[in-house]
Amino acid sequence: MLVVLVLIASIVPAGALPPKVPSLTAADAAYVEALGAGLLLSLNYDRRLDEQYGIRIGGLPSSPSYWVFAQGYMLTGGTSSHHLELGAGLGVMVLHVNLNLFGYSSASEPTPLVYVPFNLGYRLQPADGGFLFRIGFTPLLAFGRNEAAFLPWGGASIGWCW
Repeated sequence: MLVVLVLIASIVPAGALPPKVPSLTAADAAYVEALGAGLLLSLNYDRRLDEQYGIRIGGLPSSPSYWVFAQGYMLTGGTSSHHLELGAGLGVMVLHVNLNLFGYSSASEPTPLVYVPFNLGYRLQPADGGFLFRIGFTPLLAFGRNEAAFLPWGGASIGWCW
């Protein structure tokens, strides 16, 4: 019986075991984004759910106007530091300014707009934490009173992941 076990152990090469893959230890991130899904400037918190999927929330409260958005995304690259990022979300913007978009023209009334931010871009995020950089094409689909508009847009982010 011992001879059979030794023969089986010698047939199965040690290289047949899967290689140890480094795990994602930097799942949280905070960053500032210029333009992008936050429209002009936004503060963002990002949580990677695993090596491929994540969510983020961002916005910028500024009295009397504000905007906020949430977005889900998918990354390629596994535990590499370099990723292709694809995402989509939902945002709400309330402005107290004169905005001649979608038939709004009064600065005294809040101007709510709902928009869908998409994302196609590059993301530098080390698996073990550190400097975070994002840049990409972030087109927006904005909805007004009775109409919609497609806005080609882009943005860049810098921050820290841990």
